[in-house]
Amino acid sequence: MSVFSEIKSLILKSIIYGSGSLFLKAVSFFLLPIYTRLLDPSDYGVWALSNVVSSVVSIFISFSIHGFVPVVYFHSSSENERREGIGTIFVTVVLVGGLVSLLLDQLGSYLFSFVIRDVPFHPYLRIAIWTTYFNSCGIIPLRLLQMQERSLTYVLLTVSGSILQTGLSLFLALHLGGVNGLLIGYLIASLIMLMLYLTVVFKDISLAFKKHIFCQAMVFSAPLILHELSGWILELSDRVILQWYVSLDQVGIYSLAYSYGSLMSLVAYSINIAWVPMLFRVDAEKKDNLPVRLGQLGTYFALILCLVGAFLGLMARPIITMMTSPLYHKASEIAPWIVLGLLLSGLYYFPVNFLFLRKKTVVISLVMILTSLINISLNFWMVPLHGAIAAAWTTCISYGVMLILICLFSFAEYPIVYEYRRLSIVFAVSFCLWVFGHFSIPENPFKAITVVLVLIALVPVSLLLLGFFSEEEKRFLIRWE
Repeated sequence: MSVFSEIKSLILKSIIYGSGSLFLKAVSFFLLPIYTRLLDPSDYGVWALSNVVSSVVSIFISFSIHGFVPVVYFHSSSENERREGIGTIFVTVVLVGGLVSLLLDQLGSYLFSFVIRDVPFHPYLRIAIWTTYFNSCGIIPLRLLQMQERSLTYVLLTVSGSILQTGLSLFLALHLGGVNGLLIGYLIASLIMLMLYLTVVFKDISLAFKKHIFCQAMVFSAPLILHELSGWILELSDRVILQWYVSLDQVGIYSLAYSYGSLMSLVAYSINIAWVPMLFRVDAEKKDNLPVRLGQLGTYFALILCLVGAFLGLMARPIITMMTSPLYHKASEIAPWIVLGLLLSGLYYFPVNFLFLRKKTVVISLVMILTSLINISLNFWMVPLHGAIAAAWTTCISYGVMLILICLFSFAEYPIVYEYRRLSIVFAVSFCLWVFGHFSIPENPFKAITVVLVLIALVPVSLLLLGFFSEEEKRFLIRWE
């Protein structure tokens, strides 16, 4: 397969994954007028902090063992060994995760009271724990679909789950009242979808417990617990810190800005879902020009993410202004910084997967620990001085440090031929687009959207004039074959 065919395959699969993810996010975002009228900023803050707890709890329920699924899938010597290996991972999550969830259910009122000040454990955090357990069990079937490159099935299932989740949560929010109804809707939907996931992949899993697979998975995944915990600190601890220095209303506004910015994460994650199995496959082929091919893929990975980031950053103010009540409009000042930080986080996906490929999970965890400590320190220093927007600034700084460190370690472990000239063009065009757009966008939301779309449409022309595309790429793009 030529590098252009690989790029085309990566783009098409990313579009499939991304269309599902963006559809889910679009549904959630277009429901913001309902959410922001159904919940006041304080209620939205409770909802956001419940999600924070859910995210950190998921680390200890799943033990990040799902990261071992690609290793089992691509390195098993037979189909039966593969089935039993995946089954062992699933059984481990069900049993160990169930035990952890039960302990948290009983002890959580004491544990979480030290961290989450204004959200009662019962019912909010208790419901969040069991929702997280069912979601964690569902990760293994979804991960298997990803390795099988069954992108359409993956998207159909996740979209169905989100529609069910949204419908149930809104229905129950209206009938049971506010946040409580939302959380119960998520709980019921997560249990239903777990059953559906298992039905789809049941023929590819043998419910077994192989001690050697379990031990290998735990050795591989144990450092990833620190990696995931550090990732949680980077992504979500800002809301925990904010609640100690600003009002719950400000936490809600910041959380809404982060919800908008997470569109950037969804795009990056969608590309990464397609990228991981492709990387494992092309590495196994051991072709002579592999470093060059990977370098070209890296250039397009960066190009797509940078353009999406510039677009989302410029669209933040008009979209948030149109989609939310006036109580939330200050989120438009925070959202572009969140987008920038999550863009840097998205670029991190490309180099970090080479370390996963070489099973260097300890290195990944150490980098994440360092950057999470930087993030916490900056938040405690800057948030008391500048408020909620400082948390967005620290997000950018921390993810930037993380990206630089991972690139250095990744290149030392798995050298590839990066296209530095073309990457420089991508970053320069994106930066100029961001700066020019920031100062030229009018106040009127509809005029602002028009200006942004025109600027984005000029990007291919700019790349062409700057000599970004090779002659071979021009011919391929014209033919698209």
